[in-house]
Amino acid sequence: MVVKTDMFSNGLLERLRWRLGPDLLSESKGSGNTHYLTTRPNKVTELAEYITREVGGRLMHISVIDRGLNGYEVVYHYALDHLEKGFHVNIEVLLPEDNPEIESVTRLLPEASWSEREMMELTPVKFIDHPDPRHLWLPYEWPEPVEGGISTSNQGSSVQASLMPIGPYHPLLIEGAYFRVKLQDEEITDVDVKLGWNHRGIMKLFEGRSYSRGVYLAERICGICNVTHTTAYLNAVEAISGLDVPDRARYIRTLMAELERVHSHLLWLGIAGDLIGFKTLFMLSWKIREEVLDIFEATTGSRRTPAINVIGGVRKDLSDETILKIEGRVADLRGEVERLIDLGYNHPLMRRRMQDIGRLSLSTAVSGGAVGPTARASGWEIDTRRS
Repeated sequence: MVVKTDMFSNGLLERLRWRLGPDLLSESKGSGNTHYLTTRPNKVTELAEYITREVGGRLMHISVIDRGLNGYEVVYHYALDHLEKGFHVNIEVLLPEDNPEIESVTRLLPEASWSEREMMELTPVKFIDHPDPRHLWLPYEWPEPVEGGISTSNQGSSVQASLMPIGPYHPLLIEGAYFRVKLQDEEITDVDVKLGWNHRGIMKLFEGRSYSRGVYLAERICGICNVTHTTAYLNAVEAISGLDVPDRARYIRTLMAELERVHSHLLWLGIAGDLIGFKTLFMLSWKIREEVLDIFEATTGSRRTPAINVIGGVRKDLSDETILKIEGRVADLRGEVERLIDLGYNHPLMRRRMQDIGRLSLSTAVSGGAVGPTARASGWEIDTRRS
C-alpha cells in the first residue's frame, strides 16, 4: 500500500544520511519527490543491498553522464513509488576520466545486468566483475571481441542436452532477436539472448537535438507506444525547465496513453494467438484494436502516430462532446474485450500451450526486475494500478 504522506521518504533519507556519514558528498532534491545523493564508489554495493533488500526499493536503471574533464557520473535510479507516491532516490558517484571503473552490482541485483552492459558498450565506464560483459546491442565482435570467455551455464554438466538456435530472423519472430536455447528433453533449462539487430542509436541521436526536435524522435522510438514515450520524454523536459503543465493537458495525455495501452495489449494478444495457430483470437483482437485506432484517427487525424504531445501541453484540445463520445465507445469496448479474454482463457488450445509453461515465480519476478502487468501476474503489485 502506498504511503500518502512524506513520513516514509523523510525517514529513509535520514537513514541513508546516517549510513553514509562522511561519505555523503552532496544531496539535492529534484522535481516532485525525487532525491539525489552523491557518494563514493565504494558505497554503491552497500546502498544497493540496503535499498532493495531491507527497504524494498527497485533498481530501475543505471545511467552514465559524461561530465567532460570532470569524469563520468554514474547514477543508480531507485524507485520507491510503490511505497510512497512519486518517491525516487538516485545514488550518484563520480568516476575519474582516465580510469572510469566501478564494481558491478549485477551479482547482487540481476536486474542491473542489462543496464550495466548497455552503459559499458556505449560509454567508457567499466563495471568490474560483471558476470557477462558481452555487448548487449552492438555486435559481439565490434569494436573488439568480448565473447570468448562466456559460455552457457551448466556447460560442464554430464547430462546430455541440446542447443537450439532461434533467429535472429525467423518466421515466429516479429522483430530481430537471437536466442540460443538449451534443452533437456522438452524442458528449456537455459537461454542466451542477443538483441540489437535493429538498434538505431536513438539515445545518441537525442544528444544532438534541441528539446523540441527531441519530441519527434521520441514519437518514433516505437510505432505502437509513441504517446507513452513522448509523455515520459516531456515529463523530463518539463521538470528540467520548471514548466507547469495545465491539468487539462495532463488529462488529455493520460487519456491518449490509456487508449494506446489498450490497443497495444490487443495487438500482442492477437499476435500471441497467431503464433500458436489460434487465428480466431488474432482476428477478433485486431478487430477490436481497429476500433481503438478509429478513436485516434477521429481525435488526432492519425491512426498510428497521434503526435499530440508538445512541450508544455498538447497540440490540440478535445471538446467535452468528443470526450463523452470516447468514454461511451470505451465502455462498449470493455464488454468486447472481456468476452475476448474469456474466449482465450477458457479455450483448450490456449490452455494446452500456456498452462504451467514458462511460469514466472514471485521471487524471479522480483530479482529480474519485472514491472507492470508482468509483475502483477506474478503477485508483485508495485505499479500505480495496484499499489
